[in-house]
Amino acid sequence: MIHAALDTSQGVALAIADGPRLAFVGTLARQGRAHDRELLPWLEAAFAEAGTTPGAVRRWSLGLGPGSFSGVRTGIAVVKGIAMASGAAYRGLPSSLALALSLEGLPATPLTIGVLHDGRCDQVILSRFQWSDGVLKPLGEPVAEGAEGLVSAALVCDRYVTAQAEPVLELLPAPLRERTATRDGIDARHLLEVAGWPWPTAAAAMEASTEPVYVRPPVFVTPRSPRPLP
Repeated sequence: MIHAALDTSQGVALAIADGPRLAFVGTLARQGRAHDRELLPWLEAAFAEAGTTPGAVRRWSLGLGPGSFSGVRTGIAVVKGIAMASGAAYRGLPSSLALALSLEGLPATPLTIGVLHDGRCDQVILSRFQWSDGVLKPLGEPVAEGAEGLVSAALVCDRYVTAQAEPVLELLPAPLRERTATRDGIDARHLLEVAGWPWPTAAAAMEASTEPVYVRPPVFVTPRSPRPLP
């Protein structure tokens, strides 16, 4: 059975597995407004390299963010369109889950992992996970916090990871920065099969699982006061 994982929260990351064999792993850097136009040709080329087609995929895993508002929605729409024609199953998973699973040397003992995204406005988006018995479980919803909030007892984590080193690291207090690993992007392999995250079985559950992770509205600039009409 062919299984694919697609994440479009930060550029594009794709992994294709044919049973136990990993047939393709690759990324497409985000190229501004041309990004959406390049996605489908790149996917076609990636599947051709893997020796298969998108229509042959029986299971799709989708990264849901946090990340690019339009990028995440584009990836979801593409996969749903393919699945509508092929009858494939699909599910959504937090993109932050893939980053948390990219950490090496996770111990047998429980610990908390914080995944950090650029929240803009001098804030960081923090997604917290509990690692225990080889399974990652989310600890609440992602939150947008400034440096002061990240060091609060309610939010501090044992280890951190980010794929946006340049804006994120400079915002972190030194003790957190020292515990933060950096990645070049999302590795979609970590979304193919995830221990403790079962597949939805009903169509309604599949649809509900693909709600993007939005920490704040897509436009959060404080609006200007209206000017009086002349």
